[in-house]
Amino acid sequence: MLENFGIPGILELTSLKEYNQFLDTSGMGFFELNMNFPYFTSEKVTKLFHSQEDISKIYSIHLPDNLDIAEFNPEIREGNLNLIKNLLHAIPYGSVKILNLHLQLGNCFTLPNKVCFFYELYEKEYLQNIVDSVKILEPLLLDNKVTLCFENTGICQFSFIQKALEQIVQFQCCGLTWDIGHDAKSHYSDSHYFYNTHQNQIKHMHIHDFDGALDHKELFTGNIDLVQIFKFIQKHHICGVIETKNLQTLNTSIEKIKTLSF
Repeated sequence: MLENFGIPGILELTSLKEYNQFLDTSGMGFFELNMNFPYFTSEKVTKLFHSQEDISKIYSIHLPDNLDIAEFNPEIREGNLNLIKNLLHAIPYGSVKILNLHLQLGNCFTLPNKVCFFYELYEKEYLQNIVDSVKILEPLLLDNKVTLCFENTGICQFSFIQKALEQIVQFQCCGLTWDIGHDAKSHYSDSHYFYNTHQNQIKHMHIHDFDGALDHKELFTGNIDLVQIFKFIQKHHICGVIETKNLQTLNTSIEKIKTLSF
């Protein structure tokens, strides 16, 4: 069972060798390389893929949290797309399966009585940038058999985010990452507004608990019905990342998974 589950970026692990050693010891199947860490920047990951190091356990890559493919300024948007394109050029064929990306709310404009989001005010341009960006990436994604998955971050109640996701899931090269901890923290608004009706597009999972205040908690220490989540994963043949972010909570969560039976 553990081979279908992976580990996220962990503060205590700082090299590919350390991640591989942890996987060998724990029995987990893979890890999600997290590009938010300074030792996994785009330049260093590209060098890693061209090295002789063992990359066989890198199933997914978490792109930088602030990467925005809808950015209005073309120079910035092009830079963000170039990061993804360069990465796809470097990934050995048939290795990495998932690129994980957040949608962004973008910049906002604060008025005396409310906050306005530019992506909402200029929705047509926002949606066009999303579509154009995916079209640019589509040939490389398909050629490399990599799926670009968009992760929920508790913002699916915004209509412009829903419309963007509706456009995105029309592309064969795209899918959804369902982060159950983020969903719970948003009072399941992500599920309500989008993910419940698009379960067939869910290709990846991030699994952590939520205790009413904080997410990324050790499994079975919060209020999420994780047994049902694991049944969903098994039914849909999805690989999931156990996204607790230090070794203590990760090791304890792994031991709890070992006791599950369906």
